[in-house]
Amino acid sequence: MAYPDFNMRSKILSVIILCVGIGITWISCMHHDDSKEPGLPDVVSYNFHIRPILSDKCFKCHGPDVSKQKADLRLDYAK
Repeated sequence: MAYPDFNMRSKILSVIILCVGIGITWISCMHHDDSKEPGLPDVVSYNFHIRPILSDKCFKCHGPDVSKQKADLRLDYAK
């Protein structure tokens, strides 16, 4: 038999395509640049780092609007 049958060639081609796909994925993961992601600051500022999170996520339910307050927790003044 000079040539493998069609089914065998199909399996070999599938394995080659799979290996090439894995190789491309591996190479793209190896060249990922983490320098674009922000790191932790040396000094944490309440007004710059924490207050924006509280105002975006918490004040709408725990702020001065009495009709929207939940769990009797207010963050707009100190008790």
